[in-house]
Amino acid sequence: MNAVVLDKMRRTLSDGTRAAALTPQHCSIVETLAAAGCRTIGADTLIRRLWPDPDDEPEDPEKLIKVQICRLRGRIAAAGMKPIVGTAWGKGYALKEPVAVAGEDRLTVIGERTARNLRRLLETHPDRGLAHRIMDALGW
Repeated sequence: MNAVVLDKMRRTLSDGTRAAALTPQHCSIVETLAAAGCRTIGADTLIRRLWPDPDDEPEDPEKLIKVQICRLRGRIAAAGMKPIVGTAWGKGYALKEPVAVAGEDRLTVIGERTARNLRRLLETHPDRGLAHRIMDALGW
């Protein structure tokens, strides 16, 4: 299993062998989910992230979140990656595994019990350049 990495600069989600191109909204959704680790977050949290100004909020934001999650899953599947976004019915959404977020000259590793597992995965990551940049950012 390879580490899943969200590259904010390139707006891609990669498992090391495959990459899914993301829209800016999809990138924000994955980043927000990653910040929660593998805990479930409600649609209201995603709504506040995508539309911080309530005046800019669309008419039915919860429906739009559902549509964006569906499209995000489609992009991930089209890239041949395994599904990583789960639904907790009536509660919200969560990542099925930790995701490392890279971009803007910094790296934030998100997820419970991630550091040890991420290091192990990065040591065998097929994209050695990316793996080295992430490990350098972490000070490994």
